[in-house]
Amino acid sequence: MYSFRKSKKGFTLIELMVVVAIIGVLALLGLRVYIGQQRRAKDAIALANAAT
Repeated sequence: MYSFRKSKKGFTLIELMVVVAIIGVLALLGLRVYIGQQRRAKDAIALANAAT
């Protein structure tokens, strides 16, 4: 007898879109922190060079 139930294999498009959005937000936050650290490092180098 044929069953009308679909076996659920894999992820839905909505689930994948949510995961991609979360990864994007985390990547942006990480990039923002990284750029801030680069600026602080450049400022520290400039300050050290100006002191000598």
